[in-house]
This record gives sequence, structure tokens and C-alpha cells, in this order.
Amino acid sequence: QSIWNYAHPLGMEVYAWTLGGQAGYYRKDGLLNGGATVDDYCDYLNFHPYHWYTYNYSASKMNGLWQNGDFDKLGYGTSGCINQVRSMAENPTKPFVSTEFGWCINGRENGISINYAKKYVVRNCFENFNAGMHRGFIFSLTNYGGAGADYSLASAANGSLNAIGQTIANTISIVQEPGKSTISTTSLNYSLTDILSTSGKTSLTFPTGTDDRNAQNDEIHHTLLQKSNGVYYLVLWCDYDSHKGEDGWAQNAILNLPAGASSVKAYLPMNGTGVVKDYGAVAPGSSVALNTTNGSSIPDHPLIVEITPATATSASDLIDNPSVSPINVSPNPASDFVTIDFTNILNNELSHVKIVDLAGRNVYESSGTAASMKISTLKFLKGVYIINIRKGDEMYNSKLIIE
Repeated sequence: QSIWNYAHPLGMEVYAWTLGGQAGYYRKDGLLNGGATVDDYCDYLNFHPYHWYTYNYSASKMNGLWQNGDFDKLGYGTSGCINQVRSMAENPTKPFVSTEFGWCINGRENGISINYAKKYVVRNCFENFNAGMHRGFIFSLTNYGGAGADYSLASAANGSLNAIGQTIANTISIVQEPGKSTISTTSLNYSLTDILSTSGKTSLTFPTGTDDRNAQNDEIHHTLLQKSNGVYYLVLWCDYDSHKGEDGWAQNAILNLPAGASSVKAYLPMNGTGVVKDYGAVAPGSSVALNTTNGSSIPDHPLIVEITPATATSASDLIDNPSVSPINVSPNPASDFVTIDFTNILNNELSHVKIVDLAGRNVYESSGTAASMKISTLKFLKGVYIINIRKGDEMYNSKLIIE
């Protein structure tokens, strides 16, 4: 409660303690001051989806986000990390974070070799994202000794990345959004068909919206991202038990793009940041082959397919240079109110206005045809905010400072 009272007025995020340790419960009995519970004074619930929660489970899944398994190892039941943390919270609909996740190497706690772990940790990042995790922290940065030596991303001696850390770094290099605090995404029309195994195993399925809740290992999982320039990044991987030491597992498939694309490229971050296959432009109604011949079959670690739509509209990054923005914001800095004028970009057209903080949380949202608006900022915390105005396929941004 003291931490909340100090940190929250400053706009700092407050995390609950983790589910998965000695203090892994939230006191729903309301024994804190005033009958409150722990998560009454936190913005986010918290848990650690380490692989050991499910290593005895028959499907040997890579984490315990949703599925039943050996999560009862610590006495918390068998409903998976997310369901379990929500069942213990007084405020179960709150968003959640993970202050630790990773995969053990070097043999401790049913650890696996680093060459297999690098597949799992990056998959774990995308699975966490798909599950709606607000933020995740990989344990640990360096092999400082003790437990950290079996989970590290880099050497404590010189900071050099190991194979896991380099795979994570490569993935970030490919998919990161440079300098943008918020964007408005659009949809991509695509499908994956003609999925064929390259290793004599049963072909995997590609169910829409897969989130691993059923603890199946016969699926291709996916994450779809989009950058502010309109380019999509479709991340695909086979949800397979890599730690059993079976190499060569991959699936050939056809990626169908009804609207076509001006460019399609494929990357394998486990191998580097370079393009492994450049398909060039794809005509509307056509497709590309993700297969071993092209070096772009879908393996048991992420294949990233970069898709530039034929109609992609570049949204210039105006956040760090608001003087060139067509949005006039005054006063700026503001304290009581702010007037936003965007006459230069509207002509009695419908627009959508959104203001978010640097953590991506909405503090204001409105739609209409007015070309200016006056907004009270009395309830805004001091700090920097991003004003986002979307008109059709066009998007404009400006920076707002509250003092």
C-alpha cells in the first residue's frame, strides 16, 4: 500500500508479487488495512510461467500459460498460470505481467541444451504476447552464478550474448518499431493452406486464433504484428517438443494473400537478421510457397514473414519532431486543458482522436468530424503523452506534455 501511494501518483506501474513463490497468493480474505487485498494496490497481476510447471505433462509444452499440467507442483492446482493467477486475485480482470520467464539449460531442473533452449525462449516471448501479457522479463541477463547460470542470455564476464540472447536480439532487430509510442493497426487478409510435413510426421494444423489453451502440440502457432509504415510481420512456428532432441522438424505451406503485396520477405532470427528468401511482389489472389526449397519452411522456431501491402500508407513519425506535425497543440506544456487543432488535415471528414501515455494506456478517445477540440487535462498525470489522429488510412501524431 505504501509503494502504491508513492509510485502511482508519479505514473509508475505497480506489479503484484508473483504467483509461483512462497508469497504466491493475494490474500482474498482482505486482511490488509481497510479490508483491502494485495492486488487492490497493483496495476498488474504477476506470475512466472517457467517450463518446470509442465515438464511432467504428457504434451511437454513449453510453458504453463493456459494448459493443465504439473502446475500443482507448488500446490496451486492444475489450471494453468493465467487461470490460476486470476482465481487468486480479488480483481481477476486486471492485466498481467511476468517478472520472470525463460528456459533452463545445462541440465538443472530438466534443462535442455542451449541449442534447443534458443528455440523455446523466443517462442515463449510470442506465446506470452498472444496470451495478452503486458510485459515480460526474461530471467536472467547474465550467468552470474547459481540459478542464473542455467537461464542466462549473456556472459557475466564480458556481456557477450549466448545463442539464446543472440536469437532474442535478432528477433527484436527484425520486428521492432523504431521510435513510435502508438500506432493504429489495420487487418491483413491471409490464410495458410497445403501444410505438409518435411520430416515424415503428421502435418500440423493452423487453427485461427490459436493461443495454446488446449495443450496441443499439433498446431502451427502465429503472431501478426504491424509497424507504423503499414508493413506486416507474420511470425509462424511449429508448436513441437524441440527439447526431445529431434532436429529437422518443419512444415511446408502455402501463404495465400488475396490482396497481394508489393513485397514479401522471410527471416529466420535463430540464424541471423538477413533475408532468407525474397519473394518480391505478389499479385492479388496469388500466394507464396513456404518450403524447404526456398529455405523458408516453418520450423519449430519463429519464421518471420515480412509482408508489405500493395496499398501500404506510410505514417511518418512526428513524435520526436512535433514542429513538423500538421496538428496544432496549445498550450503545450499544458496543465488544466489543451486545445488540439487539426484543420490542416480534415475537411469535414470523420476522424478518430486518441491520447495515450508512454506505456500505451488510453487516457482519452473520441470520434467525430470537428477539426478542433478542447480537452480537460486535470486528471492527467504529469508526463509525456502521444496524440494520435486517424483519418481513413492516414495517421498523424504529436506530443503533449502535462506539467
